[in-house]
Amino acid sequence: MLKSFSVKNFKNFKEKIVLDFSKIRDYGFNQYLIKNNLVNKMLIYGPNNSGKSNLGAAIMDITTHLTDNHRIDNLLYAYYLNGDFVDEIVEFKYEFLFNDKEICYTYQKDSQAKLISEELYENEKLIFKYNYKNHYLHSGLIKDLNY
Repeated sequence: MLKSFSVKNFKNFKEKIVLDFSKIRDYGFNQYLIKNNLVNKMLIYGPNNSGKSNLGAAIMDITTHLTDNHRIDNLLYAYYLNGDFVDEIVEFKYEFLFNDKEICYTYQKDSQAKLISEELYENEKLIFKYNYKNHYLHSGLIKDLNY
């Protein structure tokens, strides 16, 4: 299950925004919204052009490079970087819970299709870190490699 998600510099999200599904606070009014101490159903609302679709596109961005399933409308990615960007990199972070394991996957892109770097952690232990610009792999499992 998705525990938290954050994105920075994507479309209209110049500053980092975070959705933390572990902050269940006063959701006791409806236990159907909670599963494994995480919010598992959520409604996002707001006026037109406030970023609701962009938030959905940001959350689903992970599918564009980890799966063969590319069902996201390309119009949502017409302007990938934030218009006021200082840094030409979009940052994504996903934290998942799988049974007793917490998996953290972060990556940076400079366009919809171009990864700059990615990192994977299991229970805060580095599994791998890869930089696509200099082809440098750092792994918690094996010795560092340059490709």
